[in-house]
Amino acid sequence: IDLGQERLISGLVYLCRQDRSRNGAVRTYSLETSMNGEDFAGLLNSEFELSTKPQRVPFPPIKTRYVRVICHTDYSGENFAAISEIGFVLAQ
Repeated sequence: IDLGQERLISGLVYLCRQDRSRNGAVRTYSLETSMNGEDFAGLLNSEFELSTKPQRVPFPPIKTRYVRVICHTDYSGENFAAISEIGFVLAQ
């Protein structure tokens, strides 16, 4: 994800698909960041709840331009991802 310019971010907001289907609902994932879009470094590995409510994941502020979201498993076991919305929290 290209944030358009360097930004100081301190969290992620994830919204699962809203039709209550488990297909593609991300379970385990990791985030990576990069300043140039080529050299990525790991930021976190975590797990989302199975919920249709927005989920906020805070992390220490980091300056970046690019964010890679890697979905490792989903709740259906079918090994694909369906994300309704994803956003990042700007650090204060």
